[in-house]
Amino acid sequence: MIHQVRIKSLPQEWLWCETWCDDASKATAKTIDLCNNPLTKEPKLDSAMRICPEWNDYDTEIKKLLAGELQPS
Repeated sequence: MIHQVRIKSLPQEWLWCETWCDDASKATAKTIDLCNNPLTKEPKLDSAMRICPEWNDYDTEIKKLLAGELQPS
C-alpha cells in the first residue's frame, strides 16, 4: 500500500511532544502527544496534569459525572 498511496509528512505543529519539541512551540501545537519521556519515566497521567493544566478540570468533571453528581450537558 505504501507504494500506491503517497504519504506526506505533517509540520511539527501537528504533533507536539515534550520529549522532542521545545516549550515555545507548544503554544502553536494542534495536538499534544502525551508520550512517555524516556529520560524521566514520569507516569503519563502525571505528565498530562503538568503539561495540560486544563486536564485537572476535565478529570474532576468526569469523576463527578461517573459518581452521578453531574448530568451530561
